[in-house]
Amino acid sequence: MHAESGAVAPRRQGAQAEVRAEVRAEVRAEAMAEVEALAQLHHGGDALALARRAVTPSVLCALADSPYPFVWQAVADNPATPADALAALAGRRDSVWNDNRLLFLLARHPGTVGPVLERLVEAVADLLAAGHRPYAAVLALAARPDADLVRVTALGSLPGASARLRSGLAGALAGRGRVAAGAAAGARWPRRRQCPSSPARSVPRLATLVRSPTSVTARTGML
Repeated sequence: MHAESGAVAPRRQGAQAEVRAEVRAEVRAEAMAEVEALAQLHHGGDALALARRAVTPSVLCALADSPYPFVWQAVADNPATPADALAALAGRRDSVWNDNRLLFLLARHPGTVGPVLERLVEAVADLLAAGHRPYAAVLALAARPDADLVRVTALGSLPGASARLRSGLAGALAGRGRVAAGAAAGARWPRRRQCPSSPARSVPRLATLVRSPTSVTARTGML
């Protein structure tokens, strides 16, 4: 009986090795097919179809450099897109609607983590500071437990934020279960000191808040 058990183990290991080899061969074949498809793109429709089905990181990175905003969005919506491509997409700009849609897709992508997530928060902050309204992206970021609470909360104090957004932001943050009493009402985006020679007030970038977290003060009842 022990001899039979000893004979079964090598056969099982051999079968598993064959399965792994077949899987690797399939992955290589799929990657080669996607690379060939990338080299034979004729128009935006081809790029869009490839962006939706691709799983090869190098192909998705190449598609992130496409001139078509609808291809950017398809890449951002593809769960196989690697972090490098997501980071690149965070800096793409086309039009108000396309930019807002792209940032929203990036905000809910499972691969948007760590430095990519930080870059995305800053990109959203830049648009809000310019008076734009990437509200869907703001709320998607607020719903993420891995997004920094202080940085996301401070988005509600930027020029593009409306009272309705601030209300939705507070609700989304409360839903995360990580908001201390008064934190959502208290965080404010710090303003830079105005230079005496410059009559215009400058809107600070997100990096200011990150470098000086102590500049965020708690003030209740401001949202």
